[in-house]
Amino acid sequence: MLMDLDRITQQADVMGGKACIRGMRVTVGMLVNQIGAGHSIEDILADYPYLEREDVTQALRYAAWLAQEREVLLGGGGSDFSALSARETEIITLIAGGLANKQLSSRLRLSENTVKNHISRIFSKLKISKIKDRRTHLGP
Repeated sequence: MLMDLDRITQQADVMGGKACIRGMRVTVGMLVNQIGAGHSIEDILADYPYLEREDVTQALRYAAWLAQEREVLLGGGGSDFSALSARETEIITLIAGGLANKQLSSRLRLSENTVKNHISRIFSKLKISKIKDRRTHLGP
């Protein structure tokens, strides 16, 4: 599905690495929030004339993709996040926000190998036994 989302971009130096529209300082979250607040696509296009209908529809498809099957089964009925260091907490928060290893590496100025090592230690500390679809959900 992500192959169809050519207008969604993520760059560490644009809007803090959030998913944006065509490299602009317009985030997917901003557009989804506008729709959620009751604005129509036409309203959004009138307010942001530099956007196109496909920008908004791809933002909605991207948000739907992120919401699909975000699951991590945690051992022992939950996890003790207090066992994580400040850096590990930062990393797991970024992972929960949807960043992949390469994006984490760029954002944190770490090698991808170092990121993988951090993730391995985090998952071990949290007793994570299964990861589904490479995305994580750390909510209740």
